[in-house]
Amino acid sequence: MGTEGYGAEGGVRTKGQGTAEKGEGLAGASELAGCLRCLVLGFAVCLGGVTGCLRSFVLGLPLFLGRVAECTEAAGLTAEDTPDESPVPGELHGLENAIAHVLWNCMRNDNDGLVNALEHLSANLERKELRDEAKEERRAEHEAARAEREAARAERRAAHDAARAAREAARHSS
Repeated sequence: MGTEGYGAEGGVRTKGQGTAEKGEGLAGASELAGCLRCLVLGFAVCLGGVTGCLRSFVLGLPLFLGRVAECTEAAGLTAEDTPDESPVPGELHGLENAIAHVLWNCMRNDNDGLVNALEHLSANLERKELRDEAKEERRAEHEAARAEREAARAERRAAHDAARAAREAARHSS
């Protein structure tokens, strides 16, 4: 029974308990995520030792950053808008919430389907914003036309009241 590293609980993990055998490497972002987890937690020893972990981290960093750039671009955001934390449930609603969650998953997982989903969600959000703008313009036009109708109505009412007052005055003066 060979040991592969120390578990987060402090116990020794053996083959078959969630560790890979020697010689099996993780690919791309998965390896990077594993190494980041190793560096952040400081409990586990990555495959190939600490130097192997650091080497994988340094070599995988451009792939990870490229992935983040690809995801943020698909979401229609800039590099400065990249979220640092996972989205808070209930904070956003509708398409904004969906984009936030898919973006978070996209940055963490190497899956081209998430990039595609982000592109579609961003396009849907743009169309929704255009529809909302057009709706607001129609509402403003409707309110302006209504105000114009009410002003004309008030003017007609004033003319009618003035004519009635003139008739009443003429009737009482004779």
